[in-house]
Amino acid sequence: MAATETDEGEHRHRARNGTIIEVELHAELIEFDGRPARLVFSDDLTDRNRMRGALLDAADRAERQLGRELHDGLGQDLVALSLIARAETEE
Repeated sequence: MAATETDEGEHRHRARNGTIIEVELHAELIEFDGRPARLVFSDDLTDRNRMRGALLDAADRAERQLGRELHDGLGQDLVALSLIARAETEE
């Protein structure tokens, strides 16, 4: 009994209540009552994937905020410094 490529990895699964969840499967070949069998473990990835999405969203929001702050704050400061330096060199 050989494991197939589709036995392991991430898959969508319909739970008993009908919702679709993401699961990760791990399969091991074993002997049961003297016959070969496959023992399959299924890990629910719903919370992990939800947290991963929230983390990526938070990082994206932080990156956009930093970009706005750099554009609004630092950009104006650099223009002001440039004007001051130009005024000093013209005197």
